[in-house]
Amino acid sequence: MKPWRFILLALAPIAAFRAQADPPPAEPARERPPAIAQWEDGLRTLVDGARPWLVQIACHYKVDEQKDGGFSFANEFSGVVLSVENGEVYVVTVGSAVRGARKVEVIAPDGNDFSAETVGLDEVTNLAVVRFDPGDAKFTPARFGDSDKVRPGSFVLALGNPFGLEGSVSNGIVSGVKRSIGGTIQPMMGMLQVTAPINPGDAGGLLLDSRGDVIGVLASTFQRASAYDDLEGVFDKFLEGFDWEKFLEKVKQKKDGQELLPGDLKSLVEKLMNERKKALLKSRRNDLLSVQQLGAEGINFAIPSNLVRVIAGQLKANGKVERGYLGIRVMPLENALRKHLGLQPGRGLVVTLIEPGSPAAQAGLQLYDVIMEVDGKDVSDVSSLAEIIGGKKQGDSVILKVRRGQEDKDLSAILGKK
Repeated sequence: MKPWRFILLALAPIAAFRAQADPPPAEPARERPPAIAQWEDGLRTLVDGARPWLVQIACHYKVDEQKDGGFSFANEFSGVVLSVENGEVYVVTVGSAVRGARKVEVIAPDGNDFSAETVGLDEVTNLAVVRFDPGDAKFTPARFGDSDKVRPGSFVLALGNPFGLEGSVSNGIVSGVKRSIGGTIQPMMGMLQVTAPINPGDAGGLLLDSRGDVIGVLASTFQRASAYDDLEGVFDKFLEGFDWEKFLEKVKQKKDGQELLPGDLKSLVEKLMNERKKALLKSRRNDLLSVQQLGAEGINFAIPSNLVRVIAGQLKANGKVERGYLGIRVMPLENALRKHLGLQPGRGLVVTLIEPGSPAAQAGLQLYDVIMEVDGKDVSDVSSLAEIIGGKKQGDSVILKVRRGQEDKDLSAILGKK
């Protein structure tokens, strides 16, 4: 056999192995279905347009300073660029971020961080505004939409920084509008309920509609436990403001010249109250944990953009929020009374109390008047009325359309200050 034939036979297994090892040629890229391609491209356009509006908020806290100097920790939230004015950038975020913070930092989308200061915090809406000097950096204010036009079933995108993962995007739909959530002391009213996930770090992020407008600021998950916080606050305020001397004098009894109550009654009662507080808080905490263990995924909330603009505007201008005051109590109409008055379902609130000398009394409002509109906006529930009045300030004038018996009246009221 000739030598070259031996060489070919020796190389044949190698060639066969290489033929098996080499991957097959790639198939030509498949075209996306036109409808899906258009949908995906549209989503990316919305996200890319909104990313510059989103920032990260890093807050540093120090607690228990009375005990061995205390300890420090940090937490991360999200924020939305509100405006750029006079060389300063204003950012709106959740109040729970900056409450008690010793240091606040804003981290831009490019990773640069800036030292910020809190301009104002509103406890009622849990909104806060911070500001900082951007130097030569450029920031783009968010474009806010009209949250009053949002309807259940509307598609939404949520942008935030969950667990420090910058610029994360999720999607969902609006499950409900004008939701009231939170505790019994100061519930949050007028909230948007969405299915888009909201995780720790997302609070303060932005909620986009299909137009790419911001229709809400993502709310913190702490609001699910706000009833727990309210309960703790009630006990604390009770113990702090309790007049012990007056209490002891009132309950003190004597028999044969001797006091029947121990001298350390104050410390005894205070100890009992604290023990009761701990027991109730533990019970409430367990209740909340049970609710979460049962599963509350897909039930998340955002503060509507129209309310954000009003509150953030006041915080930016004055550092605080002044709310209008009408001086009434109302309740929803019973169906029978609504039908008797000829009102559409879900419209109207009946006046059950008018404070003497209040703006409502001066405007001529009477008990059992039915408020149907305020400044041309339908009043469907207590939260809608509170949102309209609370969004105005002392001295503002409002027109109340009421039904008294079978007659409609327009009453003008000058709001006071609560």
